[in-house]
Amino acid sequence: MALPLWASIPLTILFIVGATNAINLADGLDGLAAGVSVLSFGCIAYLAYISEEVPIFISCLAIIGAIFGFLRFNTYPATIFMGDTGSQFLGFSAGWLSVALTQKGTNPLNHMLPIIILGFPILDTLTVMSERILSGRSPFKADMNHFHHKLLKIGFSHKEAVVIIYFLQGLLIAFALIFWYYPEGFLFCGYLLFSLTVLYLFYITEKNIGYPGNQ
Repeated sequence: MALPLWASIPLTILFIVGATNAINLADGLDGLAAGVSVLSFGCIAYLAYISEEVPIFISCLAIIGAIFGFLRFNTYPATIFMGDTGSQFLGFSAGWLSVALTQKGTNPLNHMLPIIILGFPILDTLTVMSERILSGRSPFKADMNHFHHKLLKIGFSHKEAVVIIYFLQGLLIAFALIFWYYPEGFLFCGYLLFSLTVLYLFYITEKNIGYPGNQ
C-alpha cells in the first residue's frame, strides 16, 4: 500500500538512519557486522538481479567484494577493525539500496522487504533501546545488553555467538527471498513471529541461567 508523500519521506529517512545505526550497533564482535552485511547485500543483489536493476546489482556486488576482503582479517581474532565509519557506511548503503530497489511503483517487490533484509540488526537495536527506556536510562547510552553480548554471557564462545547471529539473520534473508512477492501483511506477521520467538528464547534462557542483565 502506497503511503502519501508527507508520510513516506520521514519514514524513509527514519528507516535509513535506523539501518545505519543498527549495523553500527551490530559491530560488537569480530566479523559480526561484516557477515550480517554480506547476507543483506547478497539478498539485495539477488532481488536487484531478478528485477533487472543493474546499478543496484553492481553496487551490491562491489560492496560484497570489499567486505569479503575485509572479513579475511576481521574474523576472530581480528587484526583489523571496521570502526564507526565502516559500519555506518554499510548500514547506510544497505538501507538506501534496499529502499531504492523496493519502493518503486513499477517494481513488484514487497515494500516491507527492507525491514526483513535488515531484520536482525533492527530487532537488536529496538530491543536494547526498549530495555534501556524501561529501566529508566537513556536509549542512546551504551551497555552490554545486545544479543551478541547475551550469547557470550550464556556461555557461547565468540565464534559460536557470531555463527548463531549469522544463522538468525540468514533465516530472515531466506524468508525475504522466498516470499518477496507475498502481501505486506504476510511479511509483517512473519517478521513479528520471528521477533517474538527470538525474544522468548532469550528470555527463557536468561531466566534459567540467571546471569546479571547489566554490567
